[in-house]
Amino acid sequence: MLKVARKIMTVIIVAGSAVLLASSSFGAMTVEEVIDNMGRAYEKRMKGIQDFTIVRENVAGMGAFAGETVIYQKRAEVGGKTIYKTRTEIKMMGRSVVTIYDGEYDWSVDPMSGNVEKEEAQRDPVQIWRNLDLTQTHYLGEEEIEGKKTHVLKIDDPFKVLGRQQAPRPAMQPDHQQTPPAGERSGRPQVLPPREQEDVGEIEAEGQLWISDKTWMPVRTLITTRSKSVEEGKETITTWKMTTDYRDYRRLGLLLTPCRIVVNITVDVPSLGEEERRQMGMMRQFMGGMGSFEVEITEVKVNTGLSDDLFDGTKL
Repeated sequence: MLKVARKIMTVIIVAGSAVLLASSSFGAMTVEEVIDNMGRAYEKRMKGIQDFTIVRENVAGMGAFAGETVIYQKRAEVGGKTIYKTRTEIKMMGRSVVTIYDGEYDWSVDPMSGNVEKEEAQRDPVQIWRNLDLTQTHYLGEEEIEGKKTHVLKIDDPFKVLGRQQAPRPAMQPDHQQTPPAGERSGRPQVLPPREQEDVGEIEAEGQLWISDKTWMPVRTLITTRSKSVEEGKETITTWKMTTDYRDYRRLGLLLTPCRIVVNITVDVPSLGEEERRQMGMMRQFMGGMGSFEVEITEVKVNTGLSDDLFDGTKL
C-alpha cells in the first residue's frame, strides 16, 4: 500500500505543478483557439515574475504518507524558448525526494541506491499547452463545473501532456528495482497481493482536460488507464480513473494559483473470482479512506532571486 501511496502522491505533485501556472470566447471553440488562449493568458499573468516558490501541505487522504512539498521555479531561456526551470522537493515517508526539470533534462535521485538519473525531457511540466498536439487533442464542447464555464479537451495520450502515471496492474510481483518516485519512471504500484503473473498486455490511456473560459487555466483533469493481463490462463482488465480538481484559485502576490488540489481515484476489475473480489473489496475500503487526496497551498514567495544552483541536476 505504501508503494501505491507514494506513486499516486508523486504523480499528483508532478501533475499539480503543471496547472499551478497553466478572456471569454465567442461562439464555438477549436482546439487551436483554446491552446492559443492558454498561452496568451499565461504570458500575461507571468509578466514580471522571474522566480517563485510554492509550499504545499498535505491535508487529507494519501497526504498522510507525505509531508511538505516545496516547488521552486525560475524563468530561463533554453533552446530559444522561455521556460521555467523547476525543482520539486517532497518529504515522503521519512525521505526527501528531489526532482529537477532544467528545460532539457529531467533529473532525479533514486531513493534506494542514491544514484542520480538524467533523462531527456519529453514535455514541459509547467506550460502544459505546449505539450498539446493538435492531431491528438479533440474539442468536446463546453461544460459547467461549480457554475463556471469550461472548455473540455480530449487527449489521446495524457502522459505526453500531464506526465506519465504508470498504469497499475491487477497483480504484480514486488518491485525491488523501483526508480525515483517522480511520477515519470517509477515501478508499477501493486493493486492486489503479489502472485505469479503469466502475461501482461499493453496499457491503454486517455485523458480529458477542463479549461476555464475566464482564466484559461485548468479546472479539472481526468486520466483513465486500462491494462490487460493474463494470469493462470485468465484475462483480467483493470481500469483506474484519476480525477484532479484545481479549486479556490487566488492571486497570491503576483501569482494566480489553485489553493486546493483534490484528487479522487477509482479502481474497477470486473473479471475477478470470489477471493479476488474479497481482496478488491479490501482495496476499495482502502481507496475509500485514502483515495481522496488533498493538498493546500500554505506559502508563496515571488521574485526572491533563486540561485541557479537549485536547478543544476549535476549538483544533486
